[in-house]
Amino acid sequence: MRLLERARALELGLNGTQVDLQKAFALYRQAAALGSAEAWYRMGVLARDGKVDGVDAKNAMGFFKEAADAGYTDAYAALARAYMEGKIVKADEVRAEFYLEKAIEAGSSEAKFLKGARLVEVPGRGDEGLALLLDAAKDGNADALQTVARLYKDGKVVAQDPALAEEWLRFAIENGSSKAKYELAQLMLKNARATGVQLTPAQASERVGLLTDAARDGNASAAKALGLMMLGGEPSLKNLLAIRDYAEQSFDAGRDDAALLVALTYALGRNPDTAMQWLELGAAGQDWRSRYARHLAREGIDVYQAIRTATKATYSEWNDIVTANSLKVKSEGITPPKILSMTKPKFPSGFASLDVKGSAVVEFVVAENGTPQGIQVVKSTHPEFADAAVNAVKTWKFTPAKKNGQSTPIRMRIPVDFHNK
Repeated sequence: MRLLERARALELGLNGTQVDLQKAFALYRQAAALGSAEAWYRMGVLARDGKVDGVDAKNAMGFFKEAADAGYTDAYAALARAYMEGKIVKADEVRAEFYLEKAIEAGSSEAKFLKGARLVEVPGRGDEGLALLLDAAKDGNADALQTVARLYKDGKVVAQDPALAEEWLRFAIENGSSKAKYELAQLMLKNARATGVQLTPAQASERVGLLTDAARDGNASAAKALGLMMLGGEPSLKNLLAIRDYAEQSFDAGRDDAALLVALTYALGRNPDTAMQWLELGAAGQDWRSRYARHLAREGIDVYQAIRTATKATYSEWNDIVTANSLKVKSEGITPPKILSMTKPKFPSGFASLDVKGSAVVEFVVAENGTPQGIQVVKSTHPEFADAAVNAVKTWKFTPAKKNGQSTPIRMRIPVDFHNK
């Protein structure tokens, strides 16, 4: 169908066509009206990923269902993933399993990956999950290839084998996985450290290239890894633009923490004024590291060193500064609480197989005995992250706040971030 071909060219930039997702979506809509199941599916993908102005991500579910009703296999898998992740629709395990089974029956490699990735996390069902992953990998499913690599890297379900892990990651990269580029770069470094042998110049160059490519593809972990390498004096400044492009796009998409990374690139480029402007933008949002770096810079510390310190700081260090400053203004004579122990929150098992991040903001009172009381979740990206944050905060220990030498309760609000690593 000519409409479908034109739409695909506009979406993917094929045959020298300039990418125009708005036009692609409009053409997909016309093709869908003429009965194209694939067009419904592509509309769902664009809507789900927030690529089209004026189209709510939640509309993706309707598009996917139209495609599924027309027998488009990948639409079943897309619906299953949506119900598993709970981003554009309320999480529903029953519906997720229903659509997974339908997709697998239809031969969907994506569904085989999704179910396989879940089963390898279930005691006693690892072999079943591995079989599904290998089946999906044979079809060239990049996520399945990457997951098999991770199993070999971690020695889960299969015997640990770094060499095989690297081989599977290279297969995943050949099949278009950006995440595999980041994982391979990190595995190369891990293997070198484990053997005590430094990377050769060619290997080091390949690693930087993998991270740069992954950052340009929007991989946050790769961009952060490059940023940390720069903080250590490597790699070359030629990677600044790749990091900056990624970070600016992330900031535009609502990631306040990306402002610190943009600021770093300008600080390294000897443009402290622009770096400070980006720290102000990050501080205006919810990024505590941007606020920390801005605070240090205002105290007279070099902007680059301020960012370096903030990047390596813990939240408890920043909280001591924030609490001390705010209490000094509001209540002279009060010594703020200090964190004695902060247990890292457990990543929800229901999301273990998915490439998702989460966060929750919790509010509580540090009681006179230093324990958190009345813990409440102010906001979270998903109910499971809220529960995990509360369970972690329950175990935290503080020194109590002091007023005139006596312990006194005080209210605190802290963000809790989750990373699936």
